[in-house]
Amino acid sequence: LRAFGILLVAGGALWLPVRHVERDLRLRDGFLMVALFWTVLSVCGALPFLLGDLPHAGFTDAVGVRDGRRVTYVGSVRPRHVVIDLDVLQAAPARLNRAGIGDILSCHTGLADWRAAVDRGADTVPWREDLATLGRQLLTELDAAAEDVHATSVDGIRFLLSAYQRIGAACAQAGHSRFEEGSEHFLAYAYEYRTGITFVHGEVISLGVVAMSALQHNDPDWARSIVTRAGVSAHPHLLGIEHGTFVTVMTGLSSFCRAEGLDPSVVDVTPIDATAAERLWDVITALPRSAG
Repeated sequence: LRAFGILLVAGGALWLPVRHVERDLRLRDGFLMVALFWTVLSVCGALPFLLGDLPHAGFTDAVGVRDGRRVTYVGSVRPRHVVIDLDVLQAAPARLNRAGIGDILSCHTGLADWRAAVDRGADTVPWREDLATLGRQLLTELDAAAEDVHATSVDGIRFLLSAYQRIGAACAQAGHSRFEEGSEHFLAYAYEYRTGITFVHGEVISLGVVAMSALQHNDPDWARSIVTRAGVSAHPHLLGIEHGTFVTVMTGLSSFCRAEGLDPSVVDVTPIDATAAERLWDVITALPRSAG
């Protein structure tokens, strides 16, 4: 309404002084009118977004970018408003929309890593019950929305958007992402670093949650059921993850995390030898082989 009022007053102020003027337009007047028309139209279209009190959209402070084979966090992104076209999102490949659960499901293993590290005095990030409550709430909502995500329905997409708004806002306020980033992400980073392969982020993170929840003894069957019900393509064969490379990455994961200065997690206190890595391979190969 404010934008409408401003445009109405501005338009009236420009029109009133010349409302009785009649004059033939010349060629150069036409060029000027066309240029001004598109300029004024753009300004008028943007004005509601500049003035409007739209819902806030939270984003993490840093942006994850690839530096060689490493993931580095740089910059700061805090938009005033985010405009979302649900029709466009729903028209995207279903595989990509379904992969959107990755950084929500990661609360399952991220919270467990954080809690255990704090309990043993290894974490420098103090435990915050409000963030833990948010993570648990998101997991409960994900459980209820899994079929909607699989169907890429409007309700499923709205859930993903709402979840990421809350995650982003919480991470920006806290200054860290400890409650939703843990060993499941570190596994993905390590595999990408070793092989140079890049993945659809949510797919490899979903695989990581299933694997690391088994290492944590943290209800891996529930994690696997969410991935299955949401239709995420997370089977290693679908992602191009090879058995021998997976075993090598898992057995060296603790060293990788120390070298990269990653947060404390289950890999720091649970020995992962070839036998343990083989058991985790069996866990992730129990995921559905067909996508969707």
